[in-house]
Amino acid sequence: MKVAVLGAGSFGCSIAQVLSSNNHEVMLWDFNPENAAKLDQTRSNPFIPDAKIDDTIFVTSDLAEVKNYDMITYVVPSFALRQTGQKIKDLGCDDKIQVICTKGIEAESMKTGLNILEEDLGFRGDIVILSGPTHAEELALKKFTTIVSTCSNIETAKLVQSTFNCDYLRVYTQTDVTGVEILGGAKNVLAIAAGICDSHPELGDNAKAALLTRGLREMTIIGKFEGAQESTFYGLTGMGDLIVTATSQHSRNRKFGELIGKGLTKEEAIAEVKMTVEGVYSVKALYQLAEKHNLDLPIVKTIYAVLEEGKTIDEALGLISGRGLKAEQD
Repeated sequence: MKVAVLGAGSFGCSIAQVLSSNNHEVMLWDFNPENAAKLDQTRSNPFIPDAKIDDTIFVTSDLAEVKNYDMITYVVPSFALRQTGQKIKDLGCDDKIQVICTKGIEAESMKTGLNILEEDLGFRGDIVILSGPTHAEELALKKFTTIVSTCSNIETAKLVQSTFNCDYLRVYTQTDVTGVEILGGAKNVLAIAAGICDSHPELGDNAKAALLTRGLREMTIIGKFEGAQESTFYGLTGMGDLIVTATSQHSRNRKFGELIGKGLTKEEAIAEVKMTVEGVYSVKALYQLAEKHNLDLPIVKTIYAVLEEGKTIDEALGLISGRGLKAEQD
């Protein structure tokens, strides 16, 4: 198989190496010519120095090269997915198999990657969501990891499964594309909340356990509203991805939340993390969704209040602790 990987960040380099290890012909694209040239020369993952990429991987900043490949994999930030997809459409490559690794919801439109490529841009080929508890820092070092290939066409999901599966990356399949995409964006917001609990002096493990448990309830509310299957909430792309993103030292969303809990502003925390924090974009989209459809998402609204309305952590906590008493199942 000839596979193009769009986005040469930590996960893009890691997934390109997986494909190369499986003896596929791999192209790795970076929008910045200088970054592409440096990567081509050093053959080192820019964010994981101990991780190398094979000399056989073709590194380029020329997106037109995708015309020579059978499968296109997106590992760009959520805010860049629409623009990148439009370029692929303009190149006439929208009939190829598209694999979305990007996790997030576009804040302006409240749309997922599938919505953007399929509905807005009118892509003709099958679209697969590749998602799960897979931090690049471990995948790059070939530590055992699992992921899920999700597509409404199960045969295409299986093709992607066989393409990416290797001895250290076990790939499962399913068909609930909506659930996987929605939960992939929502868990990033909860990871920010977990990070705040890890660093704020008045919070701790008890608060984090409560926020994640109640947060899974909010993920379920969002998923059901969007038509997701309930089993997805408790699978690798739901609970599994939530656990690793909210607890791992490698999680940029959790790290961002930790910095917010220490008193840094949103802008200062983003600068400190130095990588895309998808939860910052997802929280805007989920807040808009909650407001528009009157969904009961107090944790989402609390994180939004801190990041977008300038409330302190203490003020925001009052939004949760001051709510009316209710039964746990409500």
